[in-house]
Amino acid sequence: MSELKHGVSRRSIASWLGVASTAALVGCAARAEGEPTAVTTAADTVAGALTTIADLRDHAPLATESYAIVQGYYQAGDGGGGVFWWNPSTTAADNGGTVIAVAGVATGRWCRALGEPGVLDLAWFGARASAGSGAVNKAALINALTVIAGWGRGTLQLALLYPLGDDSDASWLGVGVGVASADGGALSAPVHHLTIAATVDGAGFQFARATAAHTNAGLKFAGCTGLTLRGLTLDGGGQGLELVYLLGCRGATIERCTFQNAITSFSLETTGGVDARIEGNHFAAGGGAKIGYISTVGAHEEGAHVVGNRFVTTGEMPGNRRAAVYAAIRNGVIANNSFEAAAAGVILLSDGLASEVCHALTVTGNCFLGCDFGVRGDPTTSQGPAQPLTAIAI
Repeated sequence: MSELKHGVSRRSIASWLGVASTAALVGCAARAEGEPTAVTTAADTVAGALTTIADLRDHAPLATESYAIVQGYYQAGDGGGGVFWWNPSTTAADNGGTVIAVAGVATGRWCRALGEPGVLDLAWFGARASAGSGAVNKAALINALTVIAGWGRGTLQLALLYPLGDDSDASWLGVGVGVASADGGALSAPVHHLTIAATVDGAGFQFARATAAHTNAGLKFAGCTGLTLRGLTLDGGGQGLELVYLLGCRGATIERCTFQNAITSFSLETTGGVDARIEGNHFAAGGGAKIGYISTVGAHEEGAHVVGNRFVTTGEMPGNRRAAVYAAIRNGVIANNSFEAAAAGVILLSDGLASEVCHALTVTGNCFLGCDFGVRGDPTTSQGPAQPLTAIAI
């Protein structure tokens, strides 16, 4: 077997790329399935030692150089490096993660070889956990989501707690998918079958620049089908905004996430959706969850399951003592949750503001410690009498 530069064999390169037995999805494909083919040629070589993505952007490959191994994004070992193959025929835009253009080269791009089809790491796009990286991380997140949108489905992995919206990002309006740009929209069309998942405890996002006057959510998803947020830490930075807002999403799953430090609004709001699963999450030191909006027809949650979550010291926001869970759910379940020291545990919305109320809802197996369960009927004439709830099992 011939050896490549730096003593790396074609066999080991093929193993890293995942092309020995299956096609590797990449950012700029030579074929429809995205499989790099150059490992079959004995003359192929690996480009000279490259430490960072900046080095890769400066390296136009020699005639026999089909691959490059990059040690990191900003520095060796920071998680943003990887194996890239040279596609000589593409003019795809440089997205900072899966497609890297070379300075001065009009045709041809370095394309990242993915070890696992459909899976990206946010660090590949230049995200970093250091202070003052909010604008850089927002751009990285948008680029990664854009790649997944092009695939039609995919997973974005996070291994660090990334700041979003810190003082480096003066235009911070949150990051929205399926949302108008005026409302923080990064991608105007929904992204379906998207998973954002932490690979280690504590990984996620901190919305560090949020203020009490900030009205948009840190992350907002509208019209997305099959959205999953798994194992993420979502931190409001001790300031005020909704951390995650789902609007009209179908089949969303929010599981094993930690919501914390959102002190003036709800940590999670989901409105007008179908079959949401909110399971095994921890809501701490801030707002709880609003499952279904109260004053817009059609904005209830249909078939929502709120199961096995822990709500601790939620609802103690200045000037507005809210419940850990505000609910306008039809044909759903609130079960086996723990509510501790909240202003209130569960409130079923039923006052004059509530055009939408609960129906066919089961509330069972929950634990209320130092808080209560009730139906909100506002006594003021401006908000009118309570609306009737129907088919509630407690």
